[in-house]
Amino acid sequence: MSIGERVKLVMDASGLSKSELANTLDVSQAQLSHISSGRNKPGIDLIQKLLIKFPEIAPEWLLNGQGERLKRSNNSQELELFLHKTEQKLKEIQLELRELELEMREKRKI
Repeated sequence: MSIGERVKLVMDASGLSKSELANTLDVSQAQLSHISSGRNKPGIDLIQKLLIKFPEIAPEWLLNGQGERLKRSNNSQELELFLHKTEQKLKEIQLELRELELEMREKRKI
C-alpha cells in the first residue's frame, strides 16, 4: 500500500467531508482530491498536519506502512506491562511450588 493510499484511508476514516477536512488541515480541497485519486503524492506538510489532527495515527504506519495503523494508548501499554510482570511472577511461584513438592516427596521417602 502506498503512502497516498494510507493518507486516503486516514481521510476516509476521519468522518469529515473533503471540504471539512481541507478546512481543518488548512489545505485546498483540490489537493485532497488529487491525493485521493492517486494523481499526487502527499507532501510532508500534509502528513504533519494529519498526524497533528489525528494523534491516534501511528507515524510509522503512515510514513512507511509498518506496524499498526493506530497507536497503542498508554493504558494499553501499562496493562501489557502489568500482565507481563504478573505472568513472570506466576511462573516464579509455580517453580517454587514444584520445588516444595519435590522436597515433600523426598521427606516422605525418609
